[in-house]
Amino acid sequence: MFADGVLLPMPEMILDHSLIRHFSTLEDPRCALKRRHNLLDMIVMAIAATLCGADGWVQIEAFGRAK
Repeated sequence: MFADGVLLPMPEMILDHSLIRHFSTLEDPRCALKRRHNLLDMIVMAIAATLCGADGWVQIEAFGRAK
């Protein structure tokens, strides 16, 4: 995307960095030995899935596996 000849970041990238910044201070409450996925990745994926119409954990999981 360009504006006045300047390449602008894609809206998805802006959203992603904004979410990462917002949630980056969260502590992961899970046991360290049982952490299979990064907490921040899971939060962003759950939000993206919900924005795409997922309405439950099963659909969020399916979205994550598809991506």
